Amino acid sequence: MKILIFFAMQEESKKTVEHFDFKKVTPTNSPLPYELFEQKIHGNEVFLCNAGIDSRFNVNAVGTVPAALTVYELATKLNVDIVINPGTAGGFKSRGGNIGDIYLASKVLFHHREIPMGPYEPYGIGTFDAYDFGQLDQSLHFKTGVFSSSDSLTCREHEIEFFNQHQVIVKEMEAGAIAYVCEQLKIPYLGVKSITDIVDGGRVTAEEFLENLETASKNLQQFLTALLESLKVL
Repeated sequence: MKILIFFAMQEESKKTVEHFDFKKVTPTNSPLPYELFEQKIHGNEVFLCNAGIDSRFNVNAVGTVPAALTVYELATKLNVDIVINPGTAGGFKSRGGNIGDIYLASKVLFHHREIPMGPYEPYGIGTFDAYDFGQLDQSLHFKTGVFSSSDSLTCREHEIEFFNQHQVIVKEMEAGAIAYVCEQLKIPYLGVKSITDIVDGGRVTAEEFLENLETASKNLQQFLTALLESLKVL
């Protein structure tokens, strides 16, 4: 099986690259800034990438557009069988979220694509299917729920109503775009997020995110180790 693991940020991917001793691959004929690595793990051919550093702004190329472009290019070039999207995200104390929790997506929405024009409204929200985690080893420890994406780290007040209405568990910045690409390509999307900040916790999001990024990234690496062990039997 060919697996593509997509991280948005270099910092999120670093521990997994080091743990599995991924080897860096030099992409050819691509204008995108992503970093690509490969390794054989439990008999699977695993490709890992992060979105890379934006050449103009010199920061991680986070958000929906770099995610969609990168995953589309690599999924088609490499002919992968599944896309795993680990990353960090915001959780909700009102729905049991804690710093460092690992969540797998049950479905994926957009909360910033507001198009109140009849059939365009559900199109904007998206509601994409996710990988059937019932196929995974039951010894894996994770929570599940609805992921929702936007291109904003912060949370606008009116979005809380959307989160409550759709019982959103994870707020993040790439899953919706990647799930859309996977739907078009008919490839399973497996979203895995580790909580760095609590949306309804009263803290400044950016400060809490940076404070907990190291812990969340470590938890991601540990979970991915167990997840890839589980996938070897599929």
